[in-house]
Amino acid sequence: MRKLFSEIARGAGTLPDCGSHPGTGFVVLLPLIAGLAGLQAGGLLGFVCGSVLGALIYGSMWLFGCVSRARYQDRLDAKALAKEVPHAG
Repeated sequence: MRKLFSEIARGAGTLPDCGSHPGTGFVVLLPLIAGLAGLQAGGLLGFVCGSVLGALIYGSMWLFGCVSRARYQDRLDAKALAKEVPHAG
């Protein structure tokens, strides 16, 4: 579980070979848009429910992307290290 949180934290930031996470702006914007849609339908409660639902949906995709990016960077680092270290034998 600790490794998962570490991967999320690394993937949310800027990685050497991947750059910054392209979905960070969307994960902020889309729940607000969902909240505005809820505001039209149900007032303040609709805004809160729409924002929470949007955050659950889009936030889970963003978190999955963070983990995927961190693991991809780990694979790239392992390949680079394997090229640097001469094999014995």
